[in-house]
Amino acid sequence: MSVTQSIKTILIIGATSGIGEQFARRFHALGKKVIITGRRAERLSSLKSELGSNVESYQWDITDFENLSAQGSQILSAHPDINSVFIVSGLGSLFSFLDPSTSTEAKIIAECNTNVTAQMLLARIFVPHLHSLALKGEPATLLLMGSGMGFLPLGFFPVYSATKTATHSLAVALRQQISRVPDANAKGKFNVVEVVAPYVATDFDKDFRNASLPTPLPLKEFMDDAMVGLDDVDENGKPPKEVAVGSAKPRAELWRASIGKYMNEIGLDC
Repeated sequence: MSVTQSIKTILIIGATSGIGEQFARRFHALGKKVIITGRRAERLSSLKSELGSNVESYQWDITDFENLSAQGSQILSAHPDINSVFIVSGLGSLFSFLDPSTSTEAKIIAECNTNVTAQMLLARIFVPHLHSLALKGEPATLLLMGSGMGFLPLGFFPVYSATKTATHSLAVALRQQISRVPDANAKGKFNVVEVVAPYVATDFDKDFRNASLPTPLPLKEFMDDAMVGLDDVDENGKPPKEVAVGSAKPRAELWRASIGKYMNEIGLDC
């Protein structure tokens, strides 16, 4: 069963703009119940009003680590029917370690907290819930927002590249943990899917966009291709482990044909 087919209720973490907002729109248009979160209450309210029924929203700063677990538990308590969680939130900055004036300690910490620490804490909150559904024979999916720079780091974005490599490693590690669960349902029904984006035209880079960077892929083109990938299955009826788009696709394919192949050969699911 494809990711799209399996979704009943999806929680999208980071849906106030850009890619997260577009996924909320796409899944809602397919008749899915969508729960959206983000820091900007006015953007959430506007999107919820526009989409109408079958949408719930929660203002949520995922870097408020002190309250993260309680807020996640609150959402799960209110919506136990969530069977898909998509962690989209992310920050990125263009700078050089050779010139300290191009960055600040606060920006680097915020980037790591948002892209790595929060993502792992969110996994700690939601993976047990998704696993419990899989144990009952129900489909469950954790989607992580990856990047082509997680497979091929670029010096333009030194911290962002490193954090997205962490996202990919987290996806692989979670699949290994799931593969070791003795229950067949848990292994067969619980999928971890990394959506791997190229450089996409959104507000993500509004603070540092310049002519020296590659031309970004139009957002609609990215979304069209990503949705096709999320509706795909392999010969065993399983969704792809990476849904990679544009220039990110050959990078992800190269990893899976090399390191991924080696991991499978030595008995490690990836």
